[in-house]
Amino acid sequence: MTCGLRDWPEDCAADHIAPALGLRCTTAGKQWSGPCPVCHGPRCFSLAVKEGRLAWYCHMEPACAGDEIRDALAKLVPACVSPSRPTDLSARRADKIARSQLEPLLELDDCALRLRLACIIWQIPPKEAAAKLGMSRRTYYRAVSGVPNLARNRRSA
Repeated sequence: MTCGLRDWPEDCAADHIAPALGLRCTTAGKQWSGPCPVCHGPRCFSLAVKEGRLAWYCHMEPACAGDEIRDALAKLVPACVSPSRPTDLSARRADKIARSQLEPLLELDDCALRLRLACIIWQIPPKEAAAKLGMSRRTYYRAVSGVPNLARNRRSA
């Protein structure tokens, strides 16, 4: 909950969520029931405060999924309920790169490193990445083959 009543979920449920859904109080300040925000079944939805947290459930057969309910509540009262998080790890962090892809980068020289990073970031083949980076043909082949730049090595020696 992010509505400012974070420490008092009973107040948030009574002041924001219950009125938005048209729920009626069944246990003073602790439980409410009414229409489900997902399937809209009458009197099949319950909202309760348990151990200082909001808990909800649809009693329709088959019951609505908890994530569907959370998403519907997030649309109705976005300040109080945040949308559900994706359960698929790849959907959570699409920009996360596996360590197995990063470790080989430590051994690459400058051009090869730039080319490989461009391929990972842009999700394109090396030849297209080289063109997008403006790499010369010679630099591209040197980066792909792993041949070091001997002229650079001579200057640094």
